[in-house]
Amino acid sequence: MISSGAATRLRRGSDLLLLVLIFVAPLAIGGVHRPVRIALFSGAALALLLSLIERWRDRRPLPITVPLVALGVAFLVTALQLVPLPAALLATIAPATHEVLTSTLGDYGWHAISLDPAGTVGELAKLGGYVAFVAAAVTFGSRTTNRRRIVLAVVGAALLVAIIGFLQTGLGSLKILGFYKPDMQILNEIWVRGTFVNPNHFGALMCLAAPCALAIGMRERRLRVPAFLAVIVFNVAVVMSLSRSALVAAPLAQLLVFGLDRWQLRRGSEHRSASARATLGVAVVATIAIAIAASASRIERVVANTRNIDLTAPGQNSMSKFYAWRGAGKLILMRPWTGSGRGAFEHAFTRVAENGGEQRYRWVENGYLQAVADWGVPVAALLLVLSGTGLFIAIRRLSPDPLAIGPLCALIGLAVHDVVDFSVELPGIALPALALVGVVFGQKSSEPEPGRRLIRTRAPLLLAPLLLAAPLLPYLTMRTADADGEGLVHAARTLPPARLLALAQPMIERHPADWFLQAVVAERLARASHPATMKWLNRAIYLNPSHPGAHIIAASVLASNNRGPQALVEFRIAANGLGQPWIWDQVARRFSSRNAIIAATPNNRASLLGLATWFEAHKREADADHVLGLLLAGSPEDVRLLDRRTRLALSRGDIRGGRQYAAALWKLDRSMATRLMLARAELAAGQAEAAASLLEQVYEHPPELLNVELELVELLVSRDQIDAARQRLDRLTWDLDRTSQIRLHVVRAALEHKAGNEHQYRWELEQASRLRSTLP
Repeated sequence: MISSGAATRLRRGSDLLLLVLIFVAPLAIGGVHRPVRIALFSGAALALLLSLIERWRDRRPLPITVPLVALGVAFLVTALQLVPLPAALLATIAPATHEVLTSTLGDYGWHAISLDPAGTVGELAKLGGYVAFVAAAVTFGSRTTNRRRIVLAVVGAALLVAIIGFLQTGLGSLKILGFYKPDMQILNEIWVRGTFVNPNHFGALMCLAAPCALAIGMRERRLRVPAFLAVIVFNVAVVMSLSRSALVAAPLAQLLVFGLDRWQLRRGSEHRSASARATLGVAVVATIAIAIAASASRIERVVANTRNIDLTAPGQNSMSKFYAWRGAGKLILMRPWTGSGRGAFEHAFTRVAENGGEQRYRWVENGYLQAVADWGVPVAALLLVLSGTGLFIAIRRLSPDPLAIGPLCALIGLAVHDVVDFSVELPGIALPALALVGVVFGQKSSEPEPGRRLIRTRAPLLLAPLLLAAPLLPYLTMRTADADGEGLVHAARTLPPARLLALAQPMIERHPADWFLQAVVAERLARASHPATMKWLNRAIYLNPSHPGAHIIAASVLASNNRGPQALVEFRIAANGLGQPWIWDQVARRFSSRNAIIAATPNNRASLLGLATWFEAHKREADADHVLGLLLAGSPEDVRLLDRRTRLALSRGDIRGGRQYAAALWKLDRSMATRLMLARAELAAGQAEAAASLLEQVYEHPPELLNVELELVELLVSRDQIDAARQRLDRLTWDLDRTSQIRLHVVRAALEHKAGNEHQYRWELEQASRLRSTLP
């Protein structure tokens, strides 16, 4: 047996390791990189092993709690998603998955439920680490002093991350910890994001820490001042993160702390601290208000982006979370019983994405929809029941532990936060959160109680950490879809088709639903005019129907084989998901006719207006006019279209068309702008009297009026109607800016020169020159 001294050292080693992991996880860029994850999950397994050995030596039981059961279920179901099943069984329980596998692998025989086994292995390794960590945390939290240490560790880690974030922002650095620059930059990255790639995840950590610090300050007089200062720091950090979810979840979690505290401590000596609590409440509200006021301009931009992206046509914009949620709903309907496989969401999502080329969605950005999409309805329902049961039990356990309200409210805040985020998927958030679970469920008890069972720690149980850590080995060696994609892109530049196909086949078997691998091979085969090109293209299009990449390749192949109409259809599909000017450039290289380019354009107003602009930019004004005519045929009373067509006609010298369109516009719109447009059309036709008549009825002085008046004067001067021209100029008596005054002097100079008044002519030019010299 292990000696008493050795057991003490094991316990201390396990305790220290657990606390170190709470700090390291968020500081290590949130644990987004594979080597860091392997280290963190290995550390969690080791902490559990040391704890089990110590309990085995002392013959103390191991507590089994609801959160541990829930994570255990998730781990077990994810492992089952990796078990190969016969095709006939898979066709019965997951027909949509069977269809995908048949389309990409053919007669595959056996395959796992997951659409991306490699991704599922990574998720299994992560869940194993989470199970080990929460088991160790609950065991560690069986002592009151240890529960307090966990809360202080979470607060301390978050405080350190917040200070680092403030320093990075103060220095104007976009590099995390001064050396790491994320591959993808984010809209609000120039503000505060701490040690996380995404400021939303930084906000999630603040949501965990703020309620904990608040509870410490309210319950421990000795730590009241530093705890309250930490609360202020966390609230400022939440606002400066510009995380919309954190701006809601963090104040809500703190409000719950105040509410539960008042509910629990209405009698006894705690009444003496009522004024301190009231002061703290005012300070928290004031801090949030001041921080919001100081960040008002940035928050306004966030609100504007929310309105433009998420609230305007919700579910249509591929940058919106609602878009991902709607796609997740489609996936759930396709695979209600088994899900797509944990870690396979991105590959499953491309089948239902309507704008597949605009945004990659690795997560749903809603933890609850994510569970249903990954595991299916039955498992998600079981996890929901376990979570509800755990919440009910946690509320019942608040009384024995004075600090428990902080962790409980923190976990509730995180649950609210993850309605629109996926922060718990990061170890940098999950490990501190699971540590707080250890505080809530780590009560010391020698007897079983509701939501908590004690099992005897036997020697075989020491194998549990090894079982939980077992997925780390394949996770360490298995190549991800991104890694395979990068390797295949490099190989496609140098390898002949036969060798490329041999290299690609194992990758396809590892990631059967990855459209990108199929598209890379198809593009290389297309360049070599390989007969298998269309087979690979069809697979890529099947896996990601809305992505323009494969459609562009297909259009090029079809055009090369003199199948123009089909090529134009592919170009048109691609134009829905790609920058259309680029598509039109591609089409024009092969089909220069106007009708061909129109056939490659989606039949909607925005696309056709863009095509008209493209024609104008390429000096094809007649074609642009034709497109505007097509639009007007469907909307003959569209004022904006008529206005644009009139301007185009006048700019290209189509005087007859300009007058015709301007007259039609005038019938629909009697605004000042239309009157001036009509006057300009009459001037272009040389009808000075008609233009003057229109201008006689102008009683306002918009900037455009001066231009039209001067054009009329120039026409009169060209006809030697000097007196009439001078009378028009004398009418221009309103206040003009300096540039307009210069132009007025130039026109007057031309008039006087035409009239033979050389002295006045030179004076007007001198005035124009003097005004030019004063321009900035």
